[in-house]
Amino acid sequence: MTKTSQSVFNEIKSSVTVKQKILLHLMRFNCSPDTGFNVAYDLTQDGIAGVVGITRAHVSVELKRMVEDGRLVSWKAHMPGSSIKRLAYALSSTGLSEAKEVEAYLLSNGIIPDMLLDMQRCNPGDLWNTLNEADRDVLGMACVLRRRIPRADLPRMSGGTLPVDQNGNIAFPPAAAKNYLTYASPSRVRTWHSWAADYWLSAGEYQERLYHLTMAGRMKEAGRCVSLHRDELLDRSDISLLRTLKRVLPEPENAVDVFALGAEVALRLDEINEAGRMCARLASVSELEWRPLMAEVCRREGKTEEARKLALEALEIGPDAKAALVLARIALDEGDADAAEAYGDQAALAVSHTGNSRELQDLHSLRNDTEACRRN
Repeated sequence: MTKTSQSVFNEIKSSVTVKQKILLHLMRFNCSPDTGFNVAYDLTQDGIAGVVGITRAHVSVELKRMVEDGRLVSWKAHMPGSSIKRLAYALSSTGLSEAKEVEAYLLSNGIIPDMLLDMQRCNPGDLWNTLNEADRDVLGMACVLRRRIPRADLPRMSGGTLPVDQNGNIAFPPAAAKNYLTYASPSRVRTWHSWAADYWLSAGEYQERLYHLTMAGRMKEAGRCVSLHRDELLDRSDISLLRTLKRVLPEPENAVDVFALGAEVALRLDEINEAGRMCARLASVSELEWRPLMAEVCRREGKTEEARKLALEALEIGPDAKAALVLARIALDEGDADAAEAYGDQAALAVSHTGNSRELQDLHSLRNDTEACRRN
């Protein structure tokens, strides 16, 4: 974007009508009733409303007028993935001529037309330089999010329009979002992540909250989040969660939960080296939780005797489902279904004794594998 003062940009922006924005948007597409039945979502009423930044009811009125005065043509068409026909719109020759006039006027004043529409097509640097401080914050909040949220959950913007999908959720391209964030200071980006962390708390999405807490530098709360929601987080194990857990710098009271969960998630993902590293961190704060997890790491690394030794030591201290499951798996590897069943029973008793249900899935899998071992 050619350098233009903020005041000039705001003045020109406010003078561009909804009709002109629609013309500029549709000028992007080489489409007509003759081009086929499948059209992009951006050519429907909902798509146009999202790009221009007005309500569907408002855009419906504008589109009807523009068809009547000959600026647009409309026809019934399918969207990809939908069996329902919807009205689609394209520029007539009259509309195209007018759109080009508006485009030329904006460019002559150093303003890229896309800056007045949705932001996903804009150069990140142009966006940063054009937006006022409040709008920079709104866009920054949208850019730090990993998951889509309703556009209505963010404040309105005075300039530009956040792109949305057909469900009304923010759909800012990840690559463009990443580039935009490079123009903000690290402290400002942390502020946006902090907002996102609190947003996901109210939504009850703790994996997203944990991610944003770590990105915001709120490590004490991140550790507490793991302690409060360890089982739920484990059930949703993925590589993203593992990466987040590696960033957590917990307070002493939450360290066991953070490092143990990190090891458990890594094991579920078969990231054995990472599980070993998490176990090394866990060993410094809790041998009780470290020993059975390290036993499983050793078993998967093929260090059977070391795994057996660690698991037996854990069972000497008290009932431990993880340790019993390790010994059961070793027995299965050795073809001893009776020993596997016996250790499986110990694991079940340990789960019953502690009330910890984290190992129930592994226990169920073990029993199925034990039966298969007997049949073979």
